[in-house]
Amino acid sequence: MTSDQNGDQRGDQPTDSPGVIALPPVIFVTALVVGFAVEWLSPSMIIDSGSRIAAGIVVPLGGIVMIALGILQHRRSGNDPDPRNPDVTVMTSGIYQRTRNPIYIGYILVLAGIGLAANSMWVLVTVIPAYFVVRWGVIAREEAYLEAKFGQTYMDYKSSVRRWF
Repeated sequence: MTSDQNGDQRGDQPTDSPGVIALPPVIFVTALVVGFAVEWLSPSMIIDSGSRIAAGIVVPLGGIVMIALGILQHRRSGNDPDPRNPDVTVMTSGIYQRTRNPIYIGYILVLAGIGLAANSMWVLVTVIPAYFVVRWGVIAREEAYLEAKFGQTYMDYKSSVRRWF
């Protein structure tokens, strides 16, 4: 084990990390795969109409925009979007003025949009467990990490910007 210039003890994993249970893209891709596996075993249908197809295009595109804006803001701020890596600052500008979790909102929209486009109730249903896994296994850990690392600065931000919308 070694120490960095701040005295943080480091082994295989950096100690300056929120310790998320899994990478969010892995959580959402797993939900998608499970949804399609259940769909294959027990076909479903949500609704058969043009509005479903339109929603199946617009909703994931909105999600992709949210993800892109969140990643862009991470890069501009000097933070790495990978939640396993340390943050250097609290992001309070750009998309982060509106929501504390634009990338995770984006993943939810992409997953829901794929479920709509595929006309799969099962893929759409996987949004619910994916949300809870991310909420408690990723976001709760990130928030505790940011509170410990940035103190009042993060608390002020947290009290002024919603977690979702």
